[in-house]
Amino acid sequence: QGCDDGNPCTANDTLPCPGGACAGTPVADGTACDDGDPQTSGTTCRGGVCAADCALPDPAGIVAAADHTVSVFYPDQSYPDATTLDVEQSDTTGDVEAISYLKFQVQLQAGEAITSAAVHLYCDLLASPQAAEGNGGDIHRVGDNSWTEGSITWNNMPTWDSQVIFSQGPIVRGTWYAFDVSSAVTAAGTYSFAIV
Repeated sequence: QGCDDGNPCTANDTLPCPGGACAGTPVADGTACDDGDPQTSGTTCRGGVCAADCALPDPAGIVAAADHTVSVFYPDQSYPDATTLDVEQSDTTGDVEAISYLKFQVQLQAGEAITSAAVHLYCDLLASPQAAEGNGGDIHRVGDNSWTEGSITWNNMPTWDSQVIFSQGPIVRGTWYAFDVSSAVTAAGTYSFAIV
């Protein structure tokens, strides 16, 4: 059954079953779109999301070795070329619908030590233009580092530790947020996280 999911970066929207959520297939990255925000321009579709470019807050920081969003609506699909991440919960049931995974490879030179660590994320687009605010999610440590952007899906995603490392409260669009992971990142090595 046809429907409109309200996302300018998806096409062929369908309602899979009665009571289900309307969802579409992401259009090609780079497709021009309107994010509904009069303060942004030059927005394009990236990984099924209408987003604007932004600059890193710390160019000298460690860039993620891998990052990916898994979605309950696409349980067997992965989008290795996606350029945005998503964290989503149902407005009605509170069930988790999208989880973001990030992997970092931390290297230290002789004599160096870690005094603090944070994952910096930019809030570029919320679930819908009318969703002006939301919560940024809880970040958890993931013990299994074997996942890759090209293989991770909702159905095979690695489990995360139950302990919340950092919880990001309300977020607003156009703002950088720092998820403090100092308690987890204490030495050189590979670290994976899930934001739920």
